[in-house]
Amino acid sequence: DTLNGKLQIYNAWQHPGNLLNYDKQAGYPIITTDTNNHSLELVNYQNTLLPQSWRMGCKNGSPLADTASCNPDEGITTWQQADMHILIYPNPAKNQVFIEVESKTEQMLEWQICNLQSKALQAAQPWRIMPGKQAKAVDIRHLSSGMYLLKLFNNETYTVQKLIIE
Repeated sequence: DTLNGKLQIYNAWQHPGNLLNYDKQAGYPIITTDTNNHSLELVNYQNTLLPQSWRMGCKNGSPLADTASCNPDEGITTWQQADMHILIYPNPAKNQVFIEVESKTEQMLEWQICNLQSKALQAAQPWRIMPGKQAKAVDIRHLSSGMYLLKLFNNETYTVQKLIIE
């Protein structure tokens, strides 16, 4: 289905063939939910039929739970990869949100807060992550109440998490 030129997809895990002809150059991310209401964003446009072609969001875990999970009761979102673990809290947030990173290696991490149309509203210079644990407070007082997307990416991985601002 399309709505105002934006592609909207539902139940991608049940009907993955819906995405085979999607053109990434259109500029709109494909964000959907699977049959268990897990948030998913398409990251491999070459083969939409593979589960690993999707980046997981946050709602009671995800189909690839070693990569992302969420405890909605605690308002903490986690993102795990081989050499880095990220916590995002509180979620929902009011004045600020914390991005806490524990890394085994030195690397660069970038982040953006986007609206639901994926337009960047707030971003920062790349953050140099050193081995160990560190946190960054992000001021969100200028953003209205609502749902946003927090995008995190480094040289190897890209993830999108829902961020709710009260």
